[in-house]
Amino acid sequence: MSARSFLPLGLMPFRSRRRGAAFNARLAQPNAQLETQIRSFLKVSDHGGHGGHDLEDTLIEFVHQATQYLGTYGEMYFEIVDDDSGGTVLTGKSLEILPKGKILHFFGKFIQIVPFKDWGEGARAIFIPTKNIWHLMLPKKLGPPRRHRSLIRKLNYLSKPVPDFATKDGKMGASAQYDFMLDHDRKEIAVEYLTKKWGSIPSLRQIKGTTEYYYIIHSLQFSYSQALIREHIIVELNSIVARLGTRNTIKVEGLPLAKDIKEAMNKLQKGEIGFEQAIAAAKVS
Repeated sequence: MSARSFLPLGLMPFRSRRRGAAFNARLAQPNAQLETQIRSFLKVSDHGGHGGHDLEDTLIEFVHQATQYLGTYGEMYFEIVDDDSGGTVLTGKSLEILPKGKILHFFGKFIQIVPFKDWGEGARAIFIPTKNIWHLMLPKKLGPPRRHRSLIRKLNYLSKPVPDFATKDGKMGASAQYDFMLDHDRKEIAVEYLTKKWGSIPSLRQIKGTTEYYYIIHSLQFSYSQALIREHIIVELNSIVARLGTRNTIKVEGLPLAKDIKEAMNKLQKGEIGFEQAIAAAKVS
């Protein structure tokens, strides 16, 4: 299990309608020029993204990349870079991910503290106007960034195949009566407990001693958490585009909504629907 990679799995389709998926992304008010500008705006330089062939592929790539950061740190900072080329509101503007480090908000500006190892003759702090920063965090329902980073540290610790002492005696801990299978089972239970707000991580099998219902309902909880993040990113993206003066919004259709997944979970709990119907409500084509 990779603590960094568990969150983006299955959050967006691999590619858009060219494979017959129901997923569709479009501007509320059709505008080919603006769509091209948004695609260019979302070519996040830190990842070298190609921006996709259309708005749908661009959005798939952007959400996936943003979720990798959110899944690791619980938050991320974009700098809105403007080449001063003028023209329409998004012309010449692009996003750059600020590297992980100490970032402070002070007197109307963001201050990025340069890591100590990079100190030299240059500046040790970089001042960035608030209007040029987009601070993206996990949805509030999933907790604050600091708590999420604590969760990730614990998951990383539990992801070790065997404890350190078990590799030192050359006998997989036999001299200390170490039981690999017992340790493995207990780690899975620990992971399940830590991620109870999120739901069951997809890489886990059904936990020994639990029912199929438990496995399904907790898998749906994870799909619900993913839907919260997906919808949150789109809302925040529309907000930042509006902040830059664009009077249009990105509409996403054909993906499971968090409210519909939650409704399916409630119906499953009441016995009103079966497993297949509940799972279908959360499926990303």
